[in-house]
Amino acid sequence: MVTATNSAIVNNSRSAEVDSGGTLTLDRTMVRSESAKYISNAGSIISFGNNAIADPVSGNPITPVALK
Repeated sequence: MVTATNSAIVNNSRSAEVDSGGTLTLDRTMVRSESAKYISNAGSIISFGNNAIADPVSGNPITPVALK
């Protein structure tokens, strides 16, 4: 389980890779890759909707969660 807040996940071979059973929670975070240009999601990516996600997602879709 990883939470990225006020962060930039950029310039990796894949912008993000979440394996089965894993969880990535994004809050005010940019996600972008220079090479593979996709997010690999076999687990769960949770977004509060205030992120800049530049790459498409392969696998499970990103789960939107409302800010309270």
